[in-house]
Amino acid sequence: MQLASLRYLRQLCAHQAKGFATQSRNQLLKAGTSLESLAAEPLEEEPQQHREADLELIRRHNSSLKQIKGQTIGARIFRVDKRFIFLDTGFNKHVKFSRKALLLSQLVSSIDGGMRTSPEDFRVGDVLKFVVEETETPYGDMQLLSERQLAADKSVQVWNTIRQAMRQNESIMGRVLNSVPGGYCIGVAGLVAFCPFSAIAGSTARRIGVLQPFLVLRMEEDRQNIILYDAQKRPPPLRSSSRRDEGLTNNRYQGR
Repeated sequence: MQLASLRYLRQLCAHQAKGFATQSRNQLLKAGTSLESLAAEPLEEEPQQHREADLELIRRHNSSLKQIKGQTIGARIFRVDKRFIFLDTGFNKHVKFSRKALLLSQLVSSIDGGMRTSPEDFRVGDVLKFVVEETETPYGDMQLLSERQLAADKSVQVWNTIRQAMRQNESIMGRVLNSVPGGYCIGVAGLVAFCPFSAIAGSTARRIGVLQPFLVLRMEEDRQNIILYDAQKRPPPLRSSSRRDEGLTNNRYQGR
């Protein structure tokens, strides 16, 4: 990070010095001053206090980047193609994102009022919100997470927590949402599970929207099904899980 900042400062100084040298040369030629005589004069050394001030700015920049890890930031789109959008994070870093990994709900501001024709209609000038996962990867870029990726990560964590509760014969908390053919939908930390009519007590079913304990009867990862049993009812039969229940595959970076 420090090398990148020094490189940026050197480029900026070189650009400014080039313009200053051209202007100074024209002024000297008008005054009739010999460039050869000036070239023989020693250059003034940069004061030590200036160098220390520049290094302090770099140190502050690096430390502030560390503090934004896990925080939400806004990034502006400066380029769009058919598959990707390119973002300016405002920290001298650009990030490329797959358009399919983004949601319009991330849109913070736009230059056209935010009217869109499709869920993937992102335009230059749009500002989107992201969570900073890493301020700098080994490749020198910043790693951001979109709302879609955050939701996928949360689903993985919840699934693994429910699976652990099933293996340890522990109850989990859920809410009765509504009735469906054969049973009830139960909300568990953002996931929707199923509890058969035969596995839930009438008193539990009537308490819609209230957190209540349930036991995990079965999990089917391939179909993303979770079968619950009312913890206040009689003990359920032996629990089992699908042979393919080995946890969700975390594919957050797919398509990036």
